[in-house]
Amino acid sequence: MQSKPEHAAQISPNGFLDLLIAVLCAFAFCNAAELARASDPQRSTDEAAIDAKKELCIALNRGQTATPLKEKFFEFYEGKRVVAQRLGPDTFRVGQVGLLSNVRVVQVQGPNKMLVSMGDGIFLLDNVATADVADGQNVSPQSWFYVRETETYETVAGGTKTVYVLTPCPNEKKPRVSPTRVYPWYDKKDEVVVTGEFKKLDGSKAIFSVNGQERAHALSKFTSGDRALLRLLGERYPPDPAQENRSEKPSPVLTLD
Repeated sequence: MQSKPEHAAQISPNGFLDLLIAVLCAFAFCNAAELARASDPQRSTDEAAIDAKKELCIALNRGQTATPLKEKFFEFYEGKRVVAQRLGPDTFRVGQVGLLSNVRVVQVQGPNKMLVSMGDGIFLLDNVATADVADGQNVSPQSWFYVRETETYETVAGGTKTVYVLTPCPNEKKPRVSPTRVYPWYDKKDEVVVTGEFKKLDGSKAIFSVNGQERAHALSKFTSGDRALLRLLGERYPPDPAQENRSEKPSPVLTLD
């Protein structure tokens, strides 16, 4: 007969409860952090832009023309593309801005107002033309909306229901994002050579701005895909001589090989 170890670990009921609470708190914290990240259009756009750059460089490395991927990358680079949160009734909150798509019309309530549903959620769309819309129809606004307020209405059964009211987003509330210019650039071992903004080509070197300081790296250090993209950037955005001449004290260029 084997005896139990004298120091076998045991968790008391209180200890188990404390552990469970700690796990739930950690889960809630992670969810809150993810929600905060997703609701930051600049951060989400920058992350998507970096992914677009990776996709493009992989295609260029394979010798592909990759025209759609180039267009996508340059839209991020020039600030013409933004990643926006998709609105859904499970995450509505007053003041929220995002894209709305694929809703079902529950009831047209006027020339510019209708009750709609998405999944199990019901909400109101205001300031939206309803002349060509009928009850039961599926519509896809595919545009920016703003969660303006909540409104209580009377149901057919005689009760009341409070729902969110969404309206087309006014220009001043649409998210403003800056062009994504800072990217990681990789070597042939898939290690980051530099993370910075490309400035120009200088012979066989690429000049980057890193924390306000210019750094030069030999083009030969980069992957073939990154080299191809750097040359594309150099051709598409040649340095402006007039702007360079206006710089009274140009920062020194550090060559890092």
